Amino acid sequence: MLFLYNLLWFLLFPLILVLFPLASIVSGKKRRNLLQHFGFFSISREKAVGKKIIWLQAVSVGEIATAEPVIRELKNLIDEFAFVVSVTTEAGYRRAQKVFPDALEIFYTPFDFYPAISSLMKKVRPAAILIIETGFWPNLIYCGKKFGAVSVLVNGRISEKSFRNHKSIGFFARPLFSMFDLVMARDAAVSGRFKELGVDEGKIISLGDIKYDTLRMAGQAEMETYKKVFSIGPGEKVIMAGNTHEGEEEFMLDVFDELRRGIENLLLIIAPRRLERVPHIEKILREKGKSYVKRSALERQARGSEDVILLDTIGELAAVYFICDAIFVGKSIFPPGGGHSLLEPVAAGKAPFHGPYVQYYEEARAALKEAGLSVELKDKAEFAGHFREVLEDDDKREELAKRAGSFLKGRRGASKKAAEAVALEIRRARYLH
Repeated sequence: MLFLYNLLWFLLFPLILVLFPLASIVSGKKRRNLLQHFGFFSISREKAVGKKIIWLQAVSVGEIATAEPVIRELKNLIDEFAFVVSVTTEAGYRRAQKVFPDALEIFYTPFDFYPAISSLMKKVRPAAILIIETGFWPNLIYCGKKFGAVSVLVNGRISEKSFRNHKSIGFFARPLFSMFDLVMARDAAVSGRFKELGVDEGKIISLGDIKYDTLRMAGQAEMETYKKVFSIGPGEKVIMAGNTHEGEEEFMLDVFDELRRGIENLLLIIAPRRLERVPHIEKILREKGKSYVKRSALERQARGSEDVILLDTIGELAAVYFICDAIFVGKSIFPPGGGHSLLEPVAAGKAPFHGPYVQYYEEARAALKEAGLSVELKDKAEFAGHFREVLEDDDKREELAKRAGSFLKGRRGASKKAAEAVALEIRRARYLH
């Protein structure tokens, strides 16, 4: 399997060597650290002397968030602990710099080309490689094992579709997955999929989803600050359209208009997934005759009579959820959809409303639906009806908040268990060698 895989890499690499830098120059992306993708990177040996280095491989922002509590726990469990972080995307790189200021190095993961990975492995010499959630790179795992590193899949996930695809190429998938020393799956269903893909049952443990340990919790003081900044008055109800995509702003504005026929003191907050869409959303608001203010402007002026706030800042959405009475989660109304986190609203004590297209969060959606904390809606009439029910019933909102608290309480703690399993596996490997 590896022979054929690497043969293909050797055939394609000259082309990649030409096209990737050209694409980077044209797009303007990854210019600064372009050579890191080819394995040209050095680590300070002075900083690494005597350290047990963990190589953390995360694709992007979501995986960095998952890794954060695990790294925090590992620091308390491993003597002379140190770590490096490799990422695939620019957003992941920026997030890693912010979240892990104490990392020995942060760099872009090289192409999974054997000479590049092998060269970098010699420089890092990790005690363990932690692959977060997904990103099954054969040479990264193989070279890690070759140099004595423990290979661990943390918070492993594989969708039903990906599982079927991997199973269809079992001749390739089974040798790949069997190289893992430890697979920590998010739940029993995922554990079963990895077992079918060739991971020895003794290497698989199901610890729960670490995402529950990453959820943002806003304190009372922070909530009061947001209410003050947003000028939310007594009795005013707040609805949120979070992580919206094309077409969903117009949809929610129509729902908002319907709600205001019976609820006058109502505020809508729109939080687009991508900030570059803000000018487009402003145009929509003007065309619909809506008075609005951007969140960034509220630092300089108080909100007046505007009935829409456009959240044009980064990193505030999860905290703002806490001051909302009802929440819609975007990228779910129109196909192909995909969805965004349904757990962040639950952390804020709310039951997230969403459309029928939430493929990326199927496990969370199923668990939330079973707990009565996820509501799938299909059209504007359904959205208006369910929003109205929650907005007008104080007891309903209080019941949902209690249900959300109970749901989360029994699901936290996976990051500590994961860190303990990693530390144990490293000690076991050192003992065997």
